[in-house]
Amino acid sequence: MTVTAMTDENGVLIPDDVRLYLERLLIEAGIQPTNAELRTSMITELFGRVQHQIFLDLLAKLSDERLAEFEQLATSGAPESQISLFLQGAVLNSSDVVAQSLLDFKDTFLSSLA
Repeated sequence: MTVTAMTDENGVLIPDDVRLYLERLLIEAGIQPTNAELRTSMITELFGRVQHQIFLDLLAKLSDERLAEFEQLATSGAPESQISLFLQGAVLNSSDVVAQSLLDFKDTFLSSLA
């Protein structure tokens, strides 16, 4: 099976490790679409949701000072990549926050299907 790069509806590249995580999540949920277009659509939708969850979780960890910096950056029209880099640098142990976000997302997704 050849794996090709996958992008979301805005043309943002979905990282391979995140795409694989979401594909495994669908399998764990018992959702295995045989139609490639449907599978891609589902992965893209889940990516948007998990990206939103991570974003909110990182924002919740910002100090008041860093939150003010974020608001200034966001209202200035900074590109998403710059905002992501800011959040990664501004949040202590951001990789741990992201890992926890992924676990929480998985729990929420699977429990919503039960």
